[in-house]
Amino acid sequence: MRRLLTSILPTVVTALAGLVVLLSFLLPPLANLRTILVNVAAVMAAFALVLGFVHLILGVHVQRIQRGKGAFFSIILIVSAGLTIGLLIFERLVLAGDPTRPISTFIFNNVITPMQSSLGALLTIFLAIAAFRLMRQRRTAGALWFLLSALIVLITQIPLPFAINPDGSAANLFGQILNGARNLIDAATTGGMRGLLLGVALGTIAMAFRVLFFIDRPQSE
Repeated sequence: MRRLLTSILPTVVTALAGLVVLLSFLLPPLANLRTILVNVAAVMAAFALVLGFVHLILGVHVQRIQRGKGAFFSIILIVSAGLTIGLLIFERLVLAGDPTRPISTFIFNNVITPMQSSLGALLTIFLAIAAFRLMRQRRTAGALWFLLSALIVLITQIPLPFAINPDGSAANLFGQILNGARNLIDAATTGGMRGLLLGVALGTIAMAFRVLFFIDRPQSE
């Protein structure tokens, strides 16, 4: 009975729901049912996100505070998370009539966007450091190509003041070469990103068919 409720039944429900969603793109009468199933999945994803957040706060950071290991940063994280959630709830309840959503806009523009920009700027630095370490341990053609790629991306993405004007135009011949290299890097990066997205799409389709045909059972124990 336990195996039926924890393994077989969830797998069957998942497969049937996925099959209905897939057939709804071929059979228009099933479109309304697809909308209901997608909304149910969105609600379940929201609950899963909340449970994951609660587990992260209570199960990880509270234990770190009790052990005294990294307690200062854990306290800052808990306080900032609680303050952010409180402000967002206040905005939804008290400022619901304001279409500009000032608190959400402030958090996005002054917290989320700078953090994303900082992580993006550090990514190339991390790649260059990883390439140098790789060259120290394994001096191969692939490691050299990885190092050169990281350096080229780093150089072409830095707005050098003696080569690039404030409006982004080239200030001299070196700036023209830098802009040309940047365009080539952007084109190669765009192609790589499209390849990654195609790979993700194909992997998602393959995983969906494995669940539909009961090959994988992600809901089982």
